[in-house]
Amino acid sequence: MNISKFGEFNLINHLMEVISKDNLDIINNLSELGYVLSVPSGDDSAVWNSLDDSHVVTVDALVDNVHFNLDYISWEQLGSKSVSVNLSDIAAMGAKPIFITINLGINNEIKVEDLTSLYLGIMNKCKIYNVAVIGGDIVKSRDFFISISAYGALKQNGVLKRSGALVNDLIAITGNIGSSYGGYKILSENIDINDKLAKDHLINSHNNPIPRVNEGLELLNLGANSAIDISDGLLDDLNKLCKSSNVGAEIHSNDLPIDSYLKIAFRDDYLDYALNGGEDYELLFTAQNDVMKKIKNNINTNITIIGKIIEKEIIILDELGNEINIDPKGWDHFK
Repeated sequence: MNISKFGEFNLINHLMEVISKDNLDIINNLSELGYVLSVPSGDDSAVWNSLDDSHVVTVDALVDNVHFNLDYISWEQLGSKSVSVNLSDIAAMGAKPIFITINLGINNEIKVEDLTSLYLGIMNKCKIYNVAVIGGDIVKSRDFFISISAYGALKQNGVLKRSGALVNDLIAITGNIGSSYGGYKILSENIDINDKLAKDHLINSHNNPIPRVNEGLELLNLGANSAIDISDGLLDDLNKLCKSSNVGAEIHSNDLPIDSYLKIAFRDDYLDYALNGGEDYELLFTAQNDVMKKIKNNINTNITIIGKIIEKEIIILDELGNEINIDPKGWDHFK
């Protein structure tokens, strides 16, 4: 079957089934040696326990002309963004990022100066979050790519997972959504936006995402029940969280923290971009009402409640309480 028909996530599930038995044997062997895998692949990061801390690991690859285009992102911005997308996964688990490794695929046409700028961008972002580069690899590749693995640590006070949402939990988001996809549309389709402030803001949101590392730590400490980072689109990632938790969700579209500049630049499409755009790298999380009050009072970042967890299905309501029919169209590499 052609991959484009199979789909990215069906392919992932299929490949995991292929290795599942042998992989489980290895996991059991490692457990006997003291490395206990408490959250396997399928969440934002894997988690294993050692004598002192639990550890999380995640990996993301960015490929030229698939995830970015060097015509509209600088090498330094690319380096910074490649770190951010990995730290966002660590943040979604409530962990503190500590190390990264870097894998590059390069060809003979790439300049040393460009790779220097790339690494400057990487280190600039690492310095903000006190993350060390501890290794990596470079291979020859026709298409340029950068793949970063990030490693984090958890104190022995639990972990945020997609599977922890409970019925009657409130659903909330850090920051705003939709701006990154607005920037992507402007860049990829060369759309002329009259409002320069809006244009610059949206482009910067796409090229320079902010991983919510401190927010993730606080969400875990304050008692949130579940979390996921919004990388593939709000609806797509909400669907993943609900499936993992075996619950549904009721979302109020009028409460969505849609970026104000997105509304200026894309008056007819901003709701679709906010729900389906992706690459926001905000945290979508759930918590009981009393915990949500503590979260809103203790986290400086804007926290917006957008709905609640229900028993089944995902329902989107307008300001009058009428259901809106919007199909999830999140990011899939093969569609």
